[in-house]
Amino acid sequence: MKFQTDKQTLTDLNLVGKYNKRSIFSIYNKTITKGGERLLEKMFKSPFTNTKACNGRASKFEFFINSGINFPFSVKEFNQAEDYLASNGHSSILASFALNLKRKFMGLIAHEGEYNLLQSGFKSSLNFFSDLNGFVNELGKHQNSNYQIEKIELEAFCKIKQVKALVHKFSKNEEFSFYQFCKYDYILRHELSEKISEVMHKIYELDVYTSVAEIARTKSFSLPNAIEPIPGSKKLYDPFMLDIKEVGHPGLENAVSNPINISSNENIIFLTGANMAGKSTLMKSFSIAVYLAHMGFPVPAKKMDFTMMEGLYTSINVPDDLNMGYSHFYAEVMRVKMIAEKIANGKRLVVLFDEMFKGTNVKDAYDATVCLSECFSQNQKCAYIVSTHIMEAAQTLQKKCKGIQYKYLPTAFSNGKPSYSYTLQDGISNDHFGMHIVNNEKIIEIIKQSPFYSS
Repeated sequence: MKFQTDKQTLTDLNLVGKYNKRSIFSIYNKTITKGGERLLEKMFKSPFTNTKACNGRASKFEFFINSGINFPFSVKEFNQAEDYLASNGHSSILASFALNLKRKFMGLIAHEGEYNLLQSGFKSSLNFFSDLNGFVNELGKHQNSNYQIEKIELEAFCKIKQVKALVHKFSKNEEFSFYQFCKYDYILRHELSEKISEVMHKIYELDVYTSVAEIARTKSFSLPNAIEPIPGSKKLYDPFMLDIKEVGHPGLENAVSNPINISSNENIIFLTGANMAGKSTLMKSFSIAVYLAHMGFPVPAKKMDFTMMEGLYTSINVPDDLNMGYSHFYAEVMRVKMIAEKIANGKRLVVLFDEMFKGTNVKDAYDATVCLSECFSQNQKCAYIVSTHIMEAAQTLQKKCKGIQYKYLPTAFSNGKPSYSYTLQDGISNDHFGMHIVNNEKIIEIIKQSPFYSS
């Protein structure tokens, strides 16, 4: 089953995009190989919905975090070996001998570099096999590790007769005759091409595991723990749980961390607070952690236990659509409608609405926020965070609904200026500081000072 999300959610959270240095992908992308980067991109686009698969990947990250093992290959040597081994080989030793003889002869009379390039790639491949053999020996010091299956597969490759012979000859700095080069060139690029392709995929995985593990160590990220849901008794759904200790935004230096716990019994967090208090950042931090956890990746939190969900949808920065003729408000309505249809399909989703219907008047926004939040509280199969500036909506819901957690981000004033702790509190905000900020920026005075202002 595929984890459900959409382009708007990925954009809201700035999750993907290798050319965007501020994307979450870029934060995690410290891969060395091109294949490792491609694999990381694929992982970012394919979160798990299966508990065993998710924990399985997390356990491999755990091994590399704890062992401190780094990527064991020289980048330059590996790239040369990769290019050589991925190129098309000859169909027989005789063809390898004939064509390499031609390349060598052409290099002598016309200074063509094709033969020398092959020789260079071949030598880099020997260096790669030697380093791989050393890496497998290093893994042998870690018995019963979470990387044991991959270790056995790599070990089996290193034990292939021809590979062992190459590593042995390379370790003694023995020269290869022209015939030996042609023979092993055929073996590596034809006979063993499938096995080498499989090994290369393992190396790309290793690149991802070691690079992400280093990020987790450096940034003190923790590994998520996916828990099988307890089957519901008389309910239409299995209870879920998302329990995150001290989650912060991975893109912010010295980010303030907060605990967030949502379960089927209290499936909505209703979040209030003034402008710039940090509501959007908190919601993004939570959503990013949920997404990364479903990939089995280290998360920017102290601890995270969760049951697998089936999708994630956000409505944070909904643009108007001039091509469709949608105003900002109608674009918001259509976004809410689309998410409502996903909820109605019975999937276990995580859903976030940041200030619903801010494109319309306060009365309509209040009515819609109350009505929809009340409906969400009755659908306990999904987890929701709803933020708003309209404190009255929270007060109304408090009287009408159960299963809603009320949280706020406070604002303090000192010497007429606001300050923000970004620390989540229980309750409903009563901060109304909008005009204070307008006055602090002296906007009214700027207008009145104009020579064209008429009092």
